[in-house]
Parts: sequence; C-alpha cells; structure tokens
Amino acid sequence: MIAFMGQFEIVPERIPSKEEVLEVLTALAKGEKFEPVREKFDEGGLYLLEVKIADNFTGESIHFEYLRKGKYSEGATDSTVIYIEFYSGDQCIGGHNVADLDPKTGNWVYNQG
Repeated sequence: MIAFMGQFEIVPERIPSKEEVLEVLTALAKGEKFEPVREKFDEGGLYLLEVKIADNFTGESIHFEYLRKGKYSEGATDSTVIYIEFYSGDQCIGGHNVADLDPKTGNWVYNQG
C-alpha cells in the first residue's frame, strides 16, 4: 500500500485585509483621490470594495472594484481580482481586470491594459 498522506497539502488562500486592498487601490489610482462606493464583509473578512474617482466637470468616473475569490450576491469570481470600470454618468461603458492576487505567493500581479 502506498501512503499519500501530506503529499497533497491544501494551503488556504490568504485573504487581504481592507488596508492591504486600499494600498493596492491607491497605487492603481496613481495618486488620484477616490471615494468609497460600497464595501461588503462576511465571516472571511472583506469580499467586496468599490471606490470611484470622479471628474465632476465631465460627469465621468472610474471605478475600481476588488472582489475576493468566491460566489456572492454581487458577483462571482474564480480568483481574487481588481477590476477597473469606466462610467459616463451612471452608465458603465467598459472595463477590464487590472490585478490578480497570486494564491501561492499572496502578491498582486498587475495586468497590462
């Protein structure tokens, strides 16, 4: 009989704190001031944080949305990610993924875009 005990050890994913997420969002915003739009917590901690950078002159804004790996009423994702979304007034006109949390290292990987 061959024993496989311990060979397939599952390491739980590190969940970033709100402060860590805000640090990443600050870097992505490149010094622009942002305001919180919504944040949600569950037993695991922060799972959703959305902030926006508003241009009061044009009515356009940029939103950054952090979503932790999982399935929630607000959406689902297979990995912990940060999206950027572009708005004209209240209408989202596009967006894409800008950063992924590497589950092995716990470091953020920034996407070109």
